[in-house]
Amino acid sequence: MKKIYSLITFLILINFSVYAQSKDTLTVAGHEANLTLDPIATTMRTVITHTRPLMFDSLVSRDENGNFMPSLATSWRTIDELTWEFSLRDDVTFHNGEKFDAKSVQTTYGILLDPEKRKSQGFLWEGIKNS
Repeated sequence: MKKIYSLITFLILINFSVYAQSKDTLTVAGHEANLTLDPIATTMRTVITHTRPLMFDSLVSRDENGNFMPSLATSWRTIDELTWEFSLRDDVTFHNGEKFDAKSVQTTYGILLDPEKRKSQGFLWEGIKNS
């Protein structure tokens, strides 16, 4: 009987939590206070490891064995020891309708490589030269 009451309580709570949110609201829960959802401007694990992958795509991702696999880039090759060339998907648009292209990648890396903009994670990008 106790299990049935627990199940009923659980189902009621789940039901209320689903209907309690506006369809224009995103709620993110975590054990840290998130001051920003900008993955460039934070060092918070909740944003970097949990929220970022739900909101942003990367050029490449990794499979369960750690191997690189395509994401926004369909393929890539090494030009020399300092240069990589990525072929990009042509079927991607941003939430505002803008098309994803090489300029989008350049803009993102421009932010990451600019010491004034990269904020708390700048140390991760210090080895990359902006061209």
